Amino acid sequence: SDITVKENFCLNNYIGIIIDYSNSLVTENHIYSNQKGKGIEIFDLAHLYCPVIQNNFIETNGTGISSVLGPRSLIIINNIITVAEVGWGIIIGNSTDTARVFNNLIMAKNSHSNLGGIGISNQPRFISNNLILGNYESEGTGIAVNGTNLNLVEILNNLIIGGEYGIYSDNNPSGTLPAFYNNIWKTGTKSVGFTLDSTNLSVDPMLVNDDPTQGELDFHLQMFSPLI
Repeated sequence: SDITVKENFCLNNYIGIIIDYSNSLVTENHIYSNQKGKGIEIFDLAHLYCPVIQNNFIETNGTGISSVLGPRSLIIINNIITVAEVGWGIIIGNSTDTARVFNNLIMAKNSHSNLGGIGISNQPRFISNNLILGNYESEGTGIAVNGTNLNLVEILNNLIIGGEYGIYSDNNPSGTLPAFYNNIWKTGTKSVGFTLDSTNLSVDPMLVNDDPTQGELDFHLQMFSPLI
């Protein structure tokens, strides 16, 4: 069960790659699908395995990476996910024990794309250093959190641009969420279900170019960006 899945091209499959009861490293794959399926699906009802999903490129009309019935530990790092029409970048359900989601780029491909960035439950979840780039005037949510026990969640240092909601906390009677040092820019509503504290910003990040109509995309920060 411990294999490396590397440098494959998956074209127009309903699911590109399934990690089923496995400690696999899934890396440097290119997955393109015009179906409303999943790029990569992780499945482990026994909660015994610890797969790593990194450095993949996924373009989808559904969900980029999905772990609804998931493993003991899951690492999702350095992936690029684009949503062509309507869909989510990454979804992690309750059955995954611990998940770390770092350094991913999740973006809407078209001006009409309705993008959901990252959807998580209230298990141990560490979401940091991700860029979620939606559309300024479309629906969509940057990061969605569902659950009542949020002490084990950490949402840190993410950049969310565009969409209807920045960070949406559902089913949260406490009205608090461990979300720190995020920047939420040009969303309709910055937070729902909790109040952002003063470490979170809403300022122009001054990216070099986040508009595909203006040439090659470049998500580096310009010299005087307030995020430096």
